[in-house]
Amino acid sequence: MAAELVGGAVLSSFLQVAFDRLASDATLHYFRKREVNETLVKKLKIMLISINSVIDDAEYKQFIDPNVRAWLLELKDAVYDAEDVLDETNYLYKCKLEAEAEPQTSVTSKVRKFFNASATSFDQEIESRMKQVLENLEFLEGRKISLGLKEGNGGAVGFDKKWRTETTSLVDEVGIIGRNTDKEIIFQQLKNDRHFSVISIVGMGGLGKTTLAQVVYNDKRVESKFDHRFWVCVSDDFDVLRLTKIIFKKIMASNDDTGDLDALQSKLKDWSSKNIFLIVLDDVWCDDYLSWEDFLKPFKGGVAGSKILITSRNENVALAAPSDKIYHPDQLSDENDLRFTSLKKIPPNMGEMKNLQVRSASFEVGKCNELNIKQLGELNLQGELSIYELQNVVHGTDALQANLKEKWYLEELSFKWNKDTNDNSEIERDVLEKLQPHRNLKKLSVKYYGGTRFPDWFVDDTLSNMVELRLESCKYCLALPSLGLLPSLKSLFIENLDGIVAVGAEFLGSDCPIVPFRSLETLVFTGMVNWEEWDCATASRAFPCLKELRIIDCPKLKENLPEQLLSLDDLVIKDCPHLVALVPRAPTIRRLTLKKCGNVRLEYIPSTLKQLRFCGPCTKVSLLEKIEQTISNSCIEEVAICDCPDWELPLKQHHDSLREIRIDRSCGSLGTFVLDQFPALQDLSLHGCNNLEMISISEGRNHGNLTTLSIRKCPKFVSFPKEGLSTNGIVARGSATKTNVSSYRKMPETVCMSNAMGFAQL
Repeated sequence: MAAELVGGAVLSSFLQVAFDRLASDATLHYFRKREVNETLVKKLKIMLISINSVIDDAEYKQFIDPNVRAWLLELKDAVYDAEDVLDETNYLYKCKLEAEAEPQTSVTSKVRKFFNASATSFDQEIESRMKQVLENLEFLEGRKISLGLKEGNGGAVGFDKKWRTETTSLVDEVGIIGRNTDKEIIFQQLKNDRHFSVISIVGMGGLGKTTLAQVVYNDKRVESKFDHRFWVCVSDDFDVLRLTKIIFKKIMASNDDTGDLDALQSKLKDWSSKNIFLIVLDDVWCDDYLSWEDFLKPFKGGVAGSKILITSRNENVALAAPSDKIYHPDQLSDENDLRFTSLKKIPPNMGEMKNLQVRSASFEVGKCNELNIKQLGELNLQGELSIYELQNVVHGTDALQANLKEKWYLEELSFKWNKDTNDNSEIERDVLEKLQPHRNLKKLSVKYYGGTRFPDWFVDDTLSNMVELRLESCKYCLALPSLGLLPSLKSLFIENLDGIVAVGAEFLGSDCPIVPFRSLETLVFTGMVNWEEWDCATASRAFPCLKELRIIDCPKLKENLPEQLLSLDDLVIKDCPHLVALVPRAPTIRRLTLKKCGNVRLEYIPSTLKQLRFCGPCTKVSLLEKIEQTISNSCIEEVAICDCPDWELPLKQHHDSLREIRIDRSCGSLGTFVLDQFPALQDLSLHGCNNLEMISISEGRNHGNLTTLSIRKCPKFVSFPKEGLSTNGIVARGSATKTNVSSYRKMPETVCMSNAMGFAQL
């Protein structure tokens, strides 16, 4: 795709998106079929290729030449403007396809007429904006010579790799302070022997995630627990075949350079079923669910207790894996003020050391002058900065003297007040207003802020480069800012904002002509205890790139949800008992989780759905029937149903794709579970099925895929098949007369459960 546009040259990361947009089917279709001058696209390609050739040199020289730094910032703005134009053509194209795919009705007829009627004016606007973008880029491209920028072989991606040091499992423990607690927490998670699992250590750069993983990896207790341990530095090259080959060579001590992924994974699957292993994947950046699913296939059936430990800056990586446990190492405690690795807590009077370069720092504000926030003003702060105990800033002028607006090289900021001290809302708002950062900021977290609204710089160009925003426990805030205007925002987490009752059009940006939340991929609402309404009436154009939507523990939320989310991959709605809404139309959705939200409605579930999790209580027959239809008519692979005694598992047909079934206190009429109907089933859990009596399989058949079987609290369960239940990894014979059968990750060839444990002999 984009690589072809530049003759194979490596692209700078911020140019990659623009090239991808140019190469998309939607863009190509729009500029070919409409009357917009196609030469504008060709000029844009040529201009970006020319600029890409000097990015390496510019990224290097920006640290010594402020003129180059300013040029780069202007260039990024111009490229983002180009992306905006291309995004709008892409979105229009998607909407047009959706409208054409709908059956002919009066509504869809109006939609089609709208597209036809508005085409000319839209084309004129796009052409005008494209010309302005090209004019800006031509001006910037012309300055590269006067700035002395030299051409290289590609973009900044190559530059990053050149200087990135590959990590190893070896650790220098001299000078490591304050991580014993973290190490013990990770070790306790590794001790869990119930099943194979993935554990992730997530935190900002410089926090010491790799060091923590190294210390754990070399702990004597870890050495003795696992049969084998392997360390792999992944970085940004998450190629499934490459990683599989690396691990295969480490395990097998082999120089076999085969490119057959299936053969490699088959051997690894066999090996992992016989060994307890620990694999550390360090510095991981991949947050693609499908890549993780492919990579983990040979390990999922591993011996109970086997683990994969991941370190990453990005929580989306941990969610994509998916991780059984996600651990966030905190800042150091007061008795461990200084670390000799990368995270430093700024000591008193450090501000007297003017222009001192400080990376990945934390600063705890005190009431004395030595710990005044204005100490930060003279420091050359870079990377990440966390500021705690902000309630101790009593004058906005002190916050202003911290001079964060001029900290060009700060990329991540965390502001935190004391949760029990919110004495003056106006002071806290003034302080946050004065802590306005530079527009280069990429990530921002605000916690325990006591103001009633957020400052104005939340919605001006200050946050134009922001990719992640967290607003947590700001319980006095009465309204959300117009975050839909932020052009680069990819991840938004809103948690425990008790003062929010309604989320309206202002959240999107009201009447602004741009596409709201045009880059957002992850949106999470959690613990919004007073939130009642989400006004989505004006959201038809919003969220064109949203992949993940989570709404959790919002007990008063009544309405609504966006009507359609064209890019949605994962939808989670939990503990919203009063929500009356239609699940968004999502043609590419793969995962759907609904828990304690029995008033939502399902009308359209595409065949792309792979995972369905539903937890009652639910009394709506229509919803239960829709879930049954979904399982019957799709290529779904995982189903989990809880607290739905009236729901029936469809057993009248084969389900060739189902690999995992978990039924908990549901299917009240289920008496016999027929394994014949589920030939691909690997994991079966039946808990609290009050009328379940037996598991059956046709005589002479061998269910070769089942590896995990759990039957618990099924009081009428009496037997497995008389001829025995035999698979590759689990065999059970005889009958059971007690109420419980315990859960097994892997059963021996003959299973016996003693009466002393409360079970009958099988």
